[in-house]
Amino acid sequence: MMYPREVIEDVRIGNDIVGLASQYVTLRQRGGSYVGLCPFHREKTPSFTVSPDKQLYYCFGCGASGNVISFAMQIENYDFTDALRFLADRIRYALPEKELSPEYLRQIKLKEDVYEINRTAAKFFYERLNSPVGAGAAAYLDGRGVGKRARVAFGLGYCPEDKNELGDHLASAGVNKNSLSRAGLVGSRFYGRLMFPIFDVSGRVTGFGARSLNDGGAKYLNSPETPVFEKSKNLYGINFARLSRRREFILVEGYTDVVSLYQYGFKNAVASLGTSFNAEHVRLLKKYCEGVVLLFDSDEAGAAAVDKAIPIIEAGGLKVNVLRLAGAKDPDEFLRTNGPEAFAERLADAQSAVAYKIGGIKDKHDLGKTEGRIAFTTGAAGVLSQLTNMIERDAYIKQIAADSGISREAIARETDKLTERGAEFVANRDPRLSYAERGALNERGVTEAAKAAISLAAADARLCGAIRENLDPSELPSPVYTKLLEAVFEARDAGRHIYGAELVSIFTEIDEQKKASDVFATAAVDAYGENIGKTLTELLKKIKLFKIERDAMLTADPVKLREYTGMKNAVGGLDIKIN
Repeated sequence: MMYPREVIEDVRIGNDIVGLASQYVTLRQRGGSYVGLCPFHREKTPSFTVSPDKQLYYCFGCGASGNVISFAMQIENYDFTDALRFLADRIRYALPEKELSPEYLRQIKLKEDVYEINRTAAKFFYERLNSPVGAGAAAYLDGRGVGKRARVAFGLGYCPEDKNELGDHLASAGVNKNSLSRAGLVGSRFYGRLMFPIFDVSGRVTGFGARSLNDGGAKYLNSPETPVFEKSKNLYGINFARLSRRREFILVEGYTDVVSLYQYGFKNAVASLGTSFNAEHVRLLKKYCEGVVLLFDSDEAGAAAVDKAIPIIEAGGLKVNVLRLAGAKDPDEFLRTNGPEAFAERLADAQSAVAYKIGGIKDKHDLGKTEGRIAFTTGAAGVLSQLTNMIERDAYIKQIAADSGISREAIARETDKLTERGAEFVANRDPRLSYAERGALNERGVTEAAKAAISLAAADARLCGAIRENLDPSELPSPVYTKLLEAVFEARDAGRHIYGAELVSIFTEIDEQKKASDVFATAAVDAYGENIGKTLTELLKKIKLFKIERDAMLTADPVKLREYTGMKNAVGGLDIKIN
């Protein structure tokens, strides 16, 4: 749930950023700040700075930044809500729970009961694996090279074939019969199977996966849907991957792949739970990583699964790479045969999704024939037409030309033709901006201008008024900056003092928080002295012109193009005076 802004601010203020950071980093005072080795990247010279006055941190090495909530999110790999709860517990602050109706309380109690039943059952399964009755399951794990440490970490277990054992054990533990049925363990299909407890990000057992140890029945089974388990929203191994704090996770097909990778030191692996990978899985991943390496079995089914997963992950805003392990059917076999060093080398060379798609098209055609070269190049141009980064597109065009013997110019023309709105882009080049000029629109420059403008608005009421009069927040180059400037305006209207660390907390994603906190590292009024009016004029011109030029690139309508020309002329006459 999302808590009220006042509650978020109570928790933030109650947790000193220096005190929290000191639990993870050795800090020493330097002037009015504290410095230490950054916990988010490897370094030998301290570049991690914590400001007790601003209640913000910033690393000059990797750029990590934010307030105390951001720090908890990054260091523990929590999402916003879990970080807030973590910080609230730290200061014994009772977070309010809204609408505590009898039905709501009943559902909460049922979930707590199911979690406890799952925990009790997982412990029972683990104990049975390590007893004579679990000898067959233990032998299977021995054969797969799964050692004791991995068995303990994942809580691997065995469900006895005796159908009374599980029920009798849970009954003796005082389990409520109604809750037991809701946990999906009554009439269990798990008898005689190797058990894989499925944990959520907090380490609670939400359900189970079970592998058959003979040829009877389905090879794998999962718990049915319960109040705490939805397989379309869970990923096996997410609890360990979150704690790995790696910005890239490895997505594999099955439980044993995750266990094997963990055992060899790759603790950032996850697997879907016997269901098709979907957008819900991507939303879960996006809370904890920035990219995914797809590593599925080296067969037709694995290739089909990769082709299906790539667009889902890309649509969710995560970077995608693909790793195919030639000579091994799955990661477990490769690791046992070649070892972790060889796997790490392959992982570092994982293909981008674009390279993977182009490679797949290339494999389908005979490049020794003219028809094959044409078909390959046309198909590859279709892939490139989806790219918005011109540098990336040009790099692939160069490689495709080398592979096919077809000129780069011809491939570029075909790609342009296939690009969505390509005709508009081509038509727009001559009347307004040359291709080089459009490519040179300086996004970094306008970003710095936006940060400076927001910082100035937060620091000085006179400048805030001038900015409000001459700039609409929607003209800023990022939704984060738009929301931030609107928050500054709101605070000014309410007569509240503006704290950067407070405004960072209006965002719940770590990349948004970083953008927001970076704004308040920007030099404010004093850095500009008597030239503040001129400086502000140039900042706003840069922001407004960028927005106009970016919008103009997306239309071929001559009426709109004339409107944009008039808007540019009006911006050219902007002249802000600060008394």
